[in-house]
Amino acid sequence: MKWTAGMIGRTVAALGLVGLMASPTVAVAQNRVGLAPAGDVVGAGNFIHMVADMERTVGFYTTLLGVQANDEARNWPYYRDFKSVPGIDVMYNAPGSKFKNTTFTVSNSDLVLEFFEWEGNSKRPPVESRVFDLGVPMIVMQVRNIDAAIEAVKEYGGSFVTPNGVPVRFGNRRVLIVRDPDGFFIHVTALDGPPPAREPGNSIGATLRLTAADANQAAHFFETVFGFNVYKASELTDDPLMGRAMGLNTLRQRWAGSTVPGSTLPMQFAEYDKLDGKKVDQALPRPGTAMLRMRVRDFDASLAKAMTAGATVAPGNEAPTVLGNNTRILVIVTPDGQLLQLAEEAPKPNPATAPAADAPAVTKAPASTDKPAAPATKSP
Repeated sequence: MKWTAGMIGRTVAALGLVGLMASPTVAVAQNRVGLAPAGDVVGAGNFIHMVADMERTVGFYTTLLGVQANDEARNWPYYRDFKSVPGIDVMYNAPGSKFKNTTFTVSNSDLVLEFFEWEGNSKRPPVESRVFDLGVPMIVMQVRNIDAAIEAVKEYGGSFVTPNGVPVRFGNRRVLIVRDPDGFFIHVTALDGPPPAREPGNSIGATLRLTAADANQAAHFFETVFGFNVYKASELTDDPLMGRAMGLNTLRQRWAGSTVPGSTLPMQFAEYDKLDGKKVDQALPRPGTAMLRMRVRDFDASLAKAMTAGATVAPGNEAPTVLGNNTRILVIVTPDGQLLQLAEEAPKPNPATAPAADAPAVTKAPASTDKPAAPATKSP
């Protein structure tokens, strides 16, 4: 089935769902330097991650980040018991299933981590990948205490990518790469005397890194489709120290990058000489599958440009999901195999024309005939 902009979407009447209605990521952005101007993208949403065991995940990230999950710390409306929300289950390719979810705010950054556990995830095979495989996402954090990452792995599961779990020293800093309990990669760096940071917690900064077949082509995709202001990568260079941190004898790499518009969240596109054509096998709702939510100004325009540039829609996303405030969301797959969740910024209600509180949810996306059809869905 092909999706075209304007076709009928699934409707989700539950307000406050999956952190989209009152995302905390925007609240902190305006207080930080380096805010990238909004454009086609108006802000970074949550970085979403499928897990097999929510309590194990909460324990791991509480230890690593030094903060509580937001449903515990701020009473945000997330579900720690299994709930059924029609429409969301289809978008996450889990029709008929219930889910749990919660979030963590990564201190001193515009990154918010959101975790979903779907019924049956404990029996689903997790994503399997090597740290340098095409499409692999990774969180890169500067931390106050690198030992917290070691403790999180030992206490709650996961594994060390850096041999023996011993951080590699790079001059005045130490670097360690680990997997969380669902196999997701986390790169932590600690300086000898970290700089002061405004917010409490272990993190003093975070970046999202995506592995690409060609760093500059990946940057060009985000530049042309979403209006990112990118910097280009130079030639591949030897990096033996990072090679050691990644558990490799040798490594040549290069990065391009940008900042997500409307935020201060840095994004890197990493290219490694170890690439051998193997692409990460991410597929919703498998544990370890992850995606970034991006808040877009014009859903139809952004989707059409993404399709033209080689993106595909993810399984279960042949039509957009429509939230109760008319926000449309859809998951796409980039040419490198990463998942992105596009979310249209919901219009602010006009008190003079706003429907009554008991008015039915909108069930049809606005009609449009001038956008190209999306290609048939392909598996990431």
